[in-house]
Amino acid sequence: MAAATPAPAPAPAPAPDAAARAAAQALAQAVGLANAGQTPAALALCGAALAQQPQHPGLRQLQATLLLATGQPAAALAALSPVLQAHPGHAPAQRLAGQAAYEHGRQLQAAGDAAAARTAFEAACRHQPALPPAWSALALVCEDVGDLDAAAQAWHRLLALTPDDGTGWLNLGLVEQARGRLDEALRCHGQAWRLQPGLLGRIAMALCSQRCGAVYADEAALRAALALSAPA
Repeated sequence: MAAATPAPAPAPAPAPDAAARAAAQALAQAVGLANAGQTPAALALCGAALAQQPQHPGLRQLQATLLLATGQPAAALAALSPVLQAHPGHAPAQRLAGQAAYEHGRQLQAAGDAAAARTAFEAACRHQPALPPAWSALALVCEDVGDLDAAAQAWHRLLALTPDDGTGWLNLGLVEQARGRLDEALRCHGQAWRLQPGLLGRIAMALCSQRCGAVYADEAALRAALALSAPA
């Protein structure tokens, strides 16, 4: 009886190509330069390496991180774009893009471009839905452009992340007042007061207006109303 023929040994894994090795080496060198405080040199090295390996996620993330650290969030977003297109579920790139979009929105807002800032903050919330400052910024800019429904939605998203944020509840209450929903506004203000009693003065100023249709000149009456409206 003939002996069984042994199975062939598996072929060895192919070695990384020269370009991939060069990109890995460039990334390690750029990280070293960045850690040494030589940011311009690190950025230059990233750029040169990306010219050969434009889709390399590590180089893209490092480049975006350095651009963001040097106050260039729009450039950071552009650097991340190839990674996000090729790997939309890449969590580190998404988080970095969320932070970059948020910082870009702040720059646009400071420049007086509320509409563009809103677009940037919306992008930040899409990239990083768990970033509370992005939801707060989006809510405020929506108020600025008069979209109170969107502002209320953004405040709700913020409070889902940070339910103990008394100032967030106060701001939602202000939006509900502006929407003509006084009962809901009072509930939000009550929650704000329960979480941060020091907000009572701001709540009183908000409620003591002809617009909202309720005037609490008596502090005890205001406290009683807030206590009734706040959840147990």
